[in-house]
Amino acid sequence: PLRLLSRGPDAPLRLAAQHPAARLVTDHAATAARLRGALGAERVALATRPAFPEDLEEEFERLAGMAVPLPGGGRLTLHPTPALLAIDIDAGPQAGSRDAAAHRALNAAALAEALRQIRLRHLAGAILVDMAGMKVAARQALLPGLKPLLAADPHLRLLGLTGLGLLELQRRRVHTPLHEVLGHPPSPLTRGLAAPRRGVRD
Repeated sequence: PLRLLSRGPDAPLRLAAQHPAARLVTDHAATAARLRGALGAERVALATRPAFPEDLEEEFERLAGMAVPLPGGGRLTLHPTPALLAIDIDAGPQAGSRDAAAHRALNAAALAEALRQIRLRHLAGAILVDMAGMKVAARQALLPGLKPLLAADPHLRLLGLTGLGLLELQRRRVHTPLHEVLGHPPSPLTRGLAAPRRGVRD
C-alpha cells in the first residue's frame, strides 16, 4: 500500500535550496529556530520588527486579488473555478480600437504577464486565456513569442488555441495555489489571520 515516507521541504526550505547564498529573515521565533536547525544559525536571522517592508506587504495584497493591472490601462482578471482557471484580458482604453498592431502588442504583453502570474500564484490544471480585440485567426501569430516564456516554467505546457480562439494551457500542480492558501473569496478565517499582520504593521 502507498504510504508517506517523508514530507518534502516547505516553502522556506525550498527557497533556501533555490538561493543557497541568501540569508533567510523571519519575524517568527519558532520558525527561526526550526530553520536554524535545518540550515545552520548563520543562514537565519530573527527580525525584531516585522520582517516584510510595507511595499512587500502591498505586493502580498495585490497577489491576494484576482485583478492584475496592465500598462496602458488594461487588466487581467483571473477566475479560478473547480474545473479550470479562466484568465480574461481586458484592453481598457484600447477596447473598440481598430489598430491591429496595438492589439497585438497589448495581448503579447498581457500574455507574458499572465504566465508570470501563473508562476507566482502556483496556478495549475487546465487554464484558458481569452485575448482582447483580436480575430481568432490572428491570435495564432502570438504563440511563437510565448516559447521563451514557457521554457522558464517546466510545469507549464501550451496546448494551442481552442475553436473559440482561447489560449489553452495546462500546468502540473506542484504546490497549493495561492488563492487556496489565502482563501478566495476571503473566509472569516482568512480575514482573522490577516488582521494580526495589519495590527503589527500599524
